[in-house]
Amino acid sequence: MSRPVLVIDDDPGIRRFLSRALQLRGYEVETCARADEGVDRLMHGEYRLALIDIQMPGWSGIEACRSLRAQPATRTLPIILMTAFYQDDENLRRQVDEVGANAVLLKPFTLDELLERIAFLLGPAPVPTPPALESVEGDLAETLLPRLLHNLYSLKATGLLYLERAETQKVVYLRNGYPIFMRSNLVRECLGKMLIRDKFLTERECEQSLARMKESGRLQGTVLMEMGLLSPHHLHDALQRQMTEKLLEVFSWPEGHYRFQAARRFKKGVTAIELAPAALILEGIRRFWSPLQVSAFLAEYLECFPQITANPHYRFQGIELSAAEQRLLEECRGEHSLADLLEGHPLVRPNLEKLLAALILARVVEPLEHPVRVATRAPSAGAAPRVAAAGAREDILRDHQRMLAQDYFSLLGVTNDVGAEELRRAYFSLAKRYHPDRFRHEHLSADLQARVEEIFQRLRLAYETLSDPARRQAYLVAHSPEAGPGAPGTDLPQAEIAFREGREWLRRGRTEKALPLLRAAVEMCPDEPEYLTACAWAMHRHRPQDREEAGRARRMLLRSARLNPASDLTQLYLGYVLRFEGRESEAERRFEIAAMCNPDCKAALRELRLIAMRRAGTGAKGGILGRWWRGLKK
Repeated sequence: MSRPVLVIDDDPGIRRFLSRALQLRGYEVETCARADEGVDRLMHGEYRLALIDIQMPGWSGIEACRSLRAQPATRTLPIILMTAFYQDDENLRRQVDEVGANAVLLKPFTLDELLERIAFLLGPAPVPTPPALESVEGDLAETLLPRLLHNLYSLKATGLLYLERAETQKVVYLRNGYPIFMRSNLVRECLGKMLIRDKFLTERECEQSLARMKESGRLQGTVLMEMGLLSPHHLHDALQRQMTEKLLEVFSWPEGHYRFQAARRFKKGVTAIELAPAALILEGIRRFWSPLQVSAFLAEYLECFPQITANPHYRFQGIELSAAEQRLLEECRGEHSLADLLEGHPLVRPNLEKLLAALILARVVEPLEHPVRVATRAPSAGAAPRVAAAGAREDILRDHQRMLAQDYFSLLGVTNDVGAEELRRAYFSLAKRYHPDRFRHEHLSADLQARVEEIFQRLRLAYETLSDPARRQAYLVAHSPEAGPGAPGTDLPQAEIAFREGREWLRRGRTEKALPLLRAAVEMCPDEPEYLTACAWAMHRHRPQDREEAGRARRMLLRSARLNPASDLTQLYLGYVLRFEGRESEAERRFEIAAMCNPDCKAALRELRLIAMRRAGTGAKGGILGRWWRGLKK
């Protein structure tokens, strides 16, 4: 059965991504950029569903939906609206209810979430499993790199982003919309060349390291440490800076081609770039966009009224602002036009123009067509959006257990008769604290990251329910005051208890006691990499000469490394097991990755130093690895 769908969005990149994803699942997809054109096509065509963005120039998605519901031919047409700030705008939420949309997707959303909504309205997809991975391509002159990065973040995309211009080729690894790794064919972007520019190396030292690298097959960073030219900390910082510079350089391209290839996992996954998309967009525009480019971009927004977004997914991204930039952000309350805001800062206007361009592209700031009334504006930005994260696994597990047991009022820390403004302040305070972005630098496992996401989504649901009077009343009826608020949970999950006890026995060397506990933890939580790593190591230590057991431990460690590639302990244990199996070069590679993940990993540094000494056929203790290790021992 034919299932034609019309996607209406003014962003060509979003149209391209959504169109390709739906086509691969068997839907017939057409797109258009304007709501008035889309309404005309829907009223005269044979479409089964409309997917409409709310915020568009000219007609909005709300007006389009209202017009469609007024026509007999489209009165019952399934309509899904997309927006970045629906549930935090009471007026917009009321309008959505009035026009009768079937569903609203709050950005960022995953393609799976979109497909679930469509399947609910139309039935199962014609092609349940896509025949090939999603692949979308386009021109960087049409879809600017900052907009492309934001689109991938909005869709929580995981995969490879190929960027090409003339003979230059780059590949960006993305996980859930975040750049995590980067490759380039430019010689000047290799580690050695960057260190020469930074005066850390001479040309001769770089050539010597390349020669040793080719001879031994090892990474250049490891060779440079052996030569006494880099410390592990300097190497870690240099690799992170190298990855970031590779991506930022693309902001200088006047044109180019991109292709995004969706993927579930990567063969290599060391986290190297530690910047949120908004921070990358801001830094790229600051460094590479000319004043003419910035002015041309802002021209269409000069009469708009910038307001800091109420969507926590966009609002609390990790950006660094100067005092003047922070003051301007605080003025983005939707009361003054962009032109007026810039006129108020004539001395630093060029810098602030770049800031506003970046914030609009990253949707940290929404350019409204009309000013907002003071009584309904979003809360002031207050302090800089970046807040230090506090994400110990014990805290996350305890908070997850406690907060999911609480009712909505207790969860937000408010009373049953709380007012709208107090409720908004309580929600924003907690949303800021538990925003998933704040834990990105913690290298959380997939399980812990999912728990953070679950806390955040529950906060959103609680706020959405209590901020609507009808829904709040229904919730009060269903959860009568006599029942009392949910009691905070104090007990940790059984899997975590087993893991902690097993880990302690393992630390004491009692593998016969540790192994059953760790296996029980893995059975209860098979996707928790810390459990997998500890269990695999206990298996190998319990039967250290058993090659079959070593093989099982290696496979478990590889699975853990795929789930959390930034764990130095997992990489270290993999090195030990591979060395036992006689796979020396693979073991050395794992020790190198462990040292890159954590420059203070003493065991990995010791193993690399011993490998270098054996390779050189000497017990000499020169070189920075030797000096570093002796210093750590002291």
